[in-house]
Amino acid sequence: MLKLAETFPFLYDIVGFYRAILYFPLIGTIIILIITYYNTKEFGFGELFESLGFVSIISFCVNLFFVGVCYVFFNGHYQNPIGPEIPNLILSPIEQLFNSCSDENATAACISLGEMYENGDEVSQNYETAIGLYQRACTLEDMNGCFRVGNMYESGIGISENYFEAARFYRSACNLEEMNSCFRLGNMYENGVGVSENYLEAARLYRIACNNGFTEGCFNLGVMYESGNGVDEDEEQAVRLYRIACNDENINSCFNLGVMYEDGNGVDEDEEQAVRLYRIACEGEHASACFHLGWMYDRGNGVDENNREAARLYRIACNAGHVYSCYRLGRLYARGSGVNESDREAARLYQIACNGEYSRGCQRLNRLCRSNSNFRECSNR
Repeated sequence: MLKLAETFPFLYDIVGFYRAILYFPLIGTIIILIITYYNTKEFGFGELFESLGFVSIISFCVNLFFVGVCYVFFNGHYQNPIGPEIPNLILSPIEQLFNSCSDENATAACISLGEMYENGDEVSQNYETAIGLYQRACTLEDMNGCFRVGNMYESGIGISENYFEAARFYRSACNLEEMNSCFRLGNMYENGVGVSENYLEAARLYRIACNNGFTEGCFNLGVMYESGNGVDEDEEQAVRLYRIACNDENINSCFNLGVMYEDGNGVDEDEEQAVRLYRIACEGEHASACFHLGWMYDRGNGVDENNREAARLYRIACNAGHVYSCYRLGRLYARGSGVNESDREAARLYQIACNGEYSRGCQRLNRLCRSNSNFRECSNR
């Protein structure tokens, strides 16, 4: 729920006004108290000054109380109408960020404040305010501000999805050398989202990101070289780009590079290198890499044959949704290779593969059900 001052912006000026007039009774009280102290009743003005001093003190206290109330209820947004040259008596951290954000040389304050509103940190969550602050930073040529606006438009966080606007802000951020924005804009061009599909432009943007250390751009550009989309097909270039990204712990690149070593595409065939790369990717929870590594153990390619290890890896991949791994694990259970033989477990795994539209899983399940129809998986067959 928004604070009262967010709902009624005119209250900002009221708070600022009372903050300003607070100075006058303070100064007046000090002067009058000094005069009252040194005056004597012989001059006939002592009582008058004492009365004026009393009134000033009351006025001071009333104003101080009112500013305190305003601070509690309207905290966070009002600006000081008497100018930055006069210090604020009551200034919250949020106010400091607002004041800094109004300075063209302090866009980081706009970003910090935008994050607070986006996440509801110390303020009421308000996506509209957050995007407004990010847009101000972007207008002042802050690449992070432009990226954050683009991200909110692309993801639809707190605002209606608008891929056209997302692409526009990503382009601004990319021109300011924000590499994630170059990468995302390239992805939009590759898939025709928010912009017209353009593989050439996608490849150009991926190359910018890759050359500036954003290795997801290297991976995507490698895929384009491997497939020949937007660039001339060049498997050696794909290998080079995958290697750059894999060295930066991009597990998709490690997996793709492993496949190229296994098949000898763009590089000399090397099953041991393939095993090493599949292991890296599998440890990074890449399901297909776990399957491929399991297959290598199952067949003894690049490693000593080990059905138990193959079963372990197939199980990891199957649990991650890789249906062919479920089928392969089912075959191991049917034969009792690396696991205790179990037609029941084989039937369960074939059913998973069949449900995942892997036809050989359905065929194996039907064959198993013909010889033993007691399994639950056979009830509808």
